[in-house]
Amino acid sequence: MVHHQGMSLLAYGNALHDNAMRRRFHSDPRIRATEPLLHEHIPEQILPTTGEAHEERPVRQTIATVGATAVAQTPEIASPRIHLLSNGTCSVTVTNSGGGYLRWLDLDVTRWRADATCDVSGLFCYIRDLESGTTWSNTHQPVRSPERRYTWSFTPDKAEFRRRSGPCETITEIVISAEDDAEVRRVTLVNTSRKPCRLELTSYIELALAPHRTDRAHPAFNKLFIETEWLPNCEALVARRRLRASDDRPVWAAHLMVPESAIEAAEFETDRAKFLGRGRTPENPEALTRRLTNSVGAVLDPIFSLRRRVTILPNQRFQFALVTVVADSREAVVTLAGRYSEFHTCARAFETAWTHSQLEMRRLHIRRADVQTFQQLAGLIILPQAQLRPPPGRLGRRAEGQRALWRQGISGDLPIVVVMIGHLRDMEVVREILTAHTFWHLRGLKVDLVLVSEEVASYDEPLTEHLRRLTEAQAHLTGVDQPGGVYLRSATKISKEELIALQAAARMVLVAARGTLRQQLAASAPAAAKPRQLLPGRQFREEPSAPLPFMELKYFNGLGGFTEDGKEFVIYLGPNRHTPLPWINIMANPKFGALISESGAECVWGRNSQNDRLTPWFNDPICDPPGTAIYIRDDEIGAVWSPTAKPIREKDAYRARHGQGYTTFEHNSHAIEQRLLTFVPVDDAGESRCACSGCACATIRRADES
Repeated sequence: MVHHQGMSLLAYGNALHDNAMRRRFHSDPRIRATEPLLHEHIPEQILPTTGEAHEERPVRQTIATVGATAVAQTPEIASPRIHLLSNGTCSVTVTNSGGGYLRWLDLDVTRWRADATCDVSGLFCYIRDLESGTTWSNTHQPVRSPERRYTWSFTPDKAEFRRRSGPCETITEIVISAEDDAEVRRVTLVNTSRKPCRLELTSYIELALAPHRTDRAHPAFNKLFIETEWLPNCEALVARRRLRASDDRPVWAAHLMVPESAIEAAEFETDRAKFLGRGRTPENPEALTRRLTNSVGAVLDPIFSLRRRVTILPNQRFQFALVTVVADSREAVVTLAGRYSEFHTCARAFETAWTHSQLEMRRLHIRRADVQTFQQLAGLIILPQAQLRPPPGRLGRRAEGQRALWRQGISGDLPIVVVMIGHLRDMEVVREILTAHTFWHLRGLKVDLVLVSEEVASYDEPLTEHLRRLTEAQAHLTGVDQPGGVYLRSATKISKEELIALQAAARMVLVAARGTLRQQLAASAPAAAKPRQLLPGRQFREEPSAPLPFMELKYFNGLGGFTEDGKEFVIYLGPNRHTPLPWINIMANPKFGALISESGAECVWGRNSQNDRLTPWFNDPICDPPGTAIYIRDDEIGAVWSPTAKPIREKDAYRARHGQGYTTFEHNSHAIEQRLLTFVPVDDAGESRCACSGCACATIRRADES
């Protein structure tokens, strides 16, 4: 019985040393090769067989790989590429520059704004060389620093980014675990220099934990219900949303930075204001220049941020994983955090993701090239382009709004894809788009697919009947005549105005007679010619500008005070000075209104500030991005600036004067005195902005952007 005592001692040692024997056992390549057997599930049903089973010899198949992987050498492309990854409940969307979002069921875990131009939302990792001070990110966003080389690759199971910046080559692989609601980003750093490099690794995630529409309607209010905490056992940050109603779905999220080997203890931050700093953006956060504060609790603007430091020897590599897990209870999310705090569990997520993608393709009877086609179409749905939409002349004839969709049983809350079918010979394209619709559903993208039959009215209507049978056969996962499902409509039963409204509301309009999905994608509109780059006419030595006239202010607090007559509050912004939060002036009449901050960030609305905004309101007290802007350009010297502190901040001082119904901005730069007056008339539905500038000798061009 001695072997029983040995087994007991082995179990005691394993328990006291954090499962050391289990890790040693599974580090053997022979054991790792059979690990998938431990995770096999019991079949849901067993199909009985009758008769004699004949031996079947496997047939060699050749799988086409042309177009199977989307690869590009630059993040700067005309239309951003989108990649969808999902396990059915947890999904991630990644763009070619590294932006995107994480979603769980119908909730946004991370904050997301569809922006094909800036693309600054997502999960990011900052990498800083502590010796040289060079900072870059694992993807192009958010730092957007110059890269010696940058490539991105999208395959059915993962997204991969490679870049060379600083002393390292950085490789990032992104997957969704097929077994758990977990997103895993494995980052590999290879020191290509001839000396050791000491790096600081900092992750950054903005939290939403709410439905997309709820978070977008009022993000500052949405943030008030999120609380964060720190789990020292597995070194993870945890966040939860306090429930506001009995029918709210509970949601918990956790974030970990898991190194392949032991390194320095982690720092953490959950307050976005402390991480970014007032007036800064994720491109240049203040936290990169100091230590994190380790703050948790009911913060006003919650984020996840973890930091570790590592030293990599020459020609050596270091791997770590950024993991985000989601669950519906604290017990479940803590269990997941403990499971993924071991690096080998993160590595296993890549194996299960590959297996899941292969089973998904076999289930849908598609190839890797089809997956890339469906992903490219998804990019046009999430970030709409003019590529597959009707011409502007047709869309301009739209006379009805969302009510026209309601009469067809379509809410308009989800993205819409319209397919026009006119003949039975085009049914293959319909099958292809139905498969794409199912693929999007499995990857977490809900779309209303509207099939419009252009068949001439008749008694039997063979085309419409065939479409109905095909829809019922292939839409068993998405449903028919329900949100996120398939809608079959006849053009003869829809008015011309309703059809135009439907096409105008659609992100994409496909015509089955134009060929397969790949052919319609290839027949894209030619890219618009870029304007000629401005070249300064001559060398010019800039003259110094006069300082702003001195003003005596009452109750001056270091940044602002009241004028002598008390009718204006004046704010003075010197170099690198910011107000603690945006100081706003609201100007409105019964039909129209606007609000503007001391930096020039503005929002304009008509009648209702919630539903009838004419320019965007970002509701971001930290960054305070502007929705409208005025740019001034000197064609002689090529200088570009703005008369307000946003969007282009210069070293010269700015002054904002808030009065009742108006705000005046003053700024002197480039030997030019500038004065901008913004006001709302007392009884007119409109806003006016008057800019005045004076100079001795200069050619000034003003561009107003809204």
